[in-house]
Amino acid sequence: MSRGRPLKGTVAVSQIPELLEYWNAAAASTLGIHIASKRPNILLQKLYMARRECGHNAYNGFRLVERPDAVWIVRRDV
Repeated sequence: MSRGRPLKGTVAVSQIPELLEYWNAAAASTLGIHIASKRPNILLQKLYMARRECGHNAYNGFRLVERPDAVWIVRRDV
């Protein structure tokens, strides 16, 4: 496995659509959702990045809560 820049012709696969599905599930939920993770800090960072990269404010009414084994996406008004 090489380090650094991907080989020429390699297609980079974005995780943003998958991460936005978590935000969409939270938006469809009454209170929010729970996502189990062995590395919740990394997941938290990726979720914030996906929210920022999506380019709209649809998920600004939510906050992320990190726990030792999970990340919660919850509504701010709850």
